[in-house]
Amino acid sequence: MRVAVIGARPGPIGGTTILVEQLIRGLKAAGVQVFAVDLARTTAMGVARILWTLAVLISLVRAFLRCDVVSIHVSVGGFQVLLPLVVALSRVLRTPLLVRYFGGDVRDAYRNFPPWLRSALVRVCYRHATFLGETREVVEHFRAHGAICYQYLNTRPEPAFDPPVVEAHPGGEVLRKGRYVFVSQLKRAKGVLEAVQAAEQGEGFELDVYGPADWDVSEQELRHRRNVCYRGVAPLGKSQEIISQYDALVFPSYYPGESYAGVIVESYSVGRPVVASRWQALPELVRHGETGLLVPPGDVRALRTALEMLAKNRDIMAKLGANARQFFVRYLRSDVAMERFVDICRSAAERRDRFVRPDVLDLP
Repeated sequence: MRVAVIGARPGPIGGTTILVEQLIRGLKAAGVQVFAVDLARTTAMGVARILWTLAVLISLVRAFLRCDVVSIHVSVGGFQVLLPLVVALSRVLRTPLLVRYFGGDVRDAYRNFPPWLRSALVRVCYRHATFLGETREVVEHFRAHGAICYQYLNTRPEPAFDPPVVEAHPGGEVLRKGRYVFVSQLKRAKGVLEAVQAAEQGEGFELDVYGPADWDVSEQELRHRRNVCYRGVAPLGKSQEIISQYDALVFPSYYPGESYAGVIVESYSVGRPVVASRWQALPELVRHGETGLLVPPGDVRALRTALEMLAKNRDIMAKLGANARQFFVRYLRSDVAMERFVDICRSAAERRDRFVRPDVLDLP
């Protein structure tokens, strides 16, 4: 079977591009012939940019001509620009199309589309392609408009090392400070400043921060803060190893397009609980009192209280970490998701029309 994977390949930071690369590697390991089209943005201008655009368009046509199934992996920007084009190619060349939508903001984006585009999406695109969405909101949006859509989760491979286990203190005695880590883009809406303020005001714990600065938070804003240390950018592919050196991940995001953040999946993979905000799809992934704790978005006091409580109650920390690890093994391992993706592709290649519904992928 030949499968085209159309999406942006990883740069120095990663993000959703990691998932595209992960899929390509997994398909090849499963014996699938992969035709990859890189949609990573070019910095070229003028004639060079025009040539780059033409090269991408030619690659798209070749993908539909050469492959049994074409899959495109996009967030809202690529969804608006590319979806009508790839659906047209799929219809003309009769090649089954899978559309994987990254992010959790599809409803707001849909409402902001021009009326003609909304009409075209519903009448043509939604009823021709099969969609894969991360969050319940995304899945429900596509299904409500007549599309076939499955929940396809943000997954990660098993760590290539043995993560240290978070152990409870004997008798509840606090032997050391709690050690927390924030790993993400340093955007205000990701909650990094709330995490820093909670650490500054808190007692009994420290916070290390990883991520590229100067989105809208500068490195200087993170320096010389009590109980806080800025560690720079996490090397690509090292997030699991970094998170495993801490007691828990702090992720108090209120980012408008937040979905199932990959860094949370990475934290679960090494048995670390997550303290996150009760925002959009995050409560679907971070189960309060089971795999982590949830606080109101933007509430520094509630975040500080949660971090102090975990630092003082290592038995709770250890239990949440063990549950997070079990949740990862059951739902978020990339090898399990890969098997399901291959099954969907094979079903599409055999029927070359609407897909047979595979095993339900939705989280409980």
